Amino acid sequence: MIKKIYFTSIFILIVGILALLPVTAYGHGGGRPQLFREPAGPYLVSVWSLPDPMTVGEVNLVVLVTGNQEGAVDNYILDADIDISLRRGLSTVETRATHDQATNNLFYESYFDIDRAGTWNVNVTVNGPAGEGTASFSMDVLDEGGTSINWLFYGGIGVGILVIVGLIWQFMTEEEEV
Repeated sequence: MIKKIYFTSIFILIVGILALLPVTAYGHGGGRPQLFREPAGPYLVSVWSLPDPMTVGEVNLVVLVTGNQEGAVDNYILDADIDISLRRGLSTVETRATHDQATNNLFYESYFDIDRAGTWNVNVTVNGPAGEGTASFSMDVLDEGGTSINWLFYGGIGVGILVIVGLIWQFMTEEEEV
């Protein structure tokens, strides 16, 4: 009985620790946050990128635009033109983000191809009813098939599986002893 309480306590402790680990906040269901409420003229711009990590091939940028008024958290700008320019050396990609491809009409999205790995400089220009503004960031793009393994995530899954297997084994051996 004491072993059962001991293993249950360890299981609860490990699950509690894993639940408290920091995680990345995602946008509309996925993506790596690149900008969050970054000032761009009269606007605040948030940008998420997919896939995570970014790889050569088709990519997706998701943009959310709000007004830049103090305390105006839900002042979504839905009638702006969003132009995105990516540059790496002599390579340039120009695209427009629209509501047409967005999963939620609060977002502007753009799907496009990146043909070279490396660090890309990205400019997001918003042209809306209050004027124009630009926000910038850099993002790393890996070669096709490049990976960025989240060892903490997979390690947590491994520890969880080991704990569950250990508990099952413990309960099975206790039943045999009775």
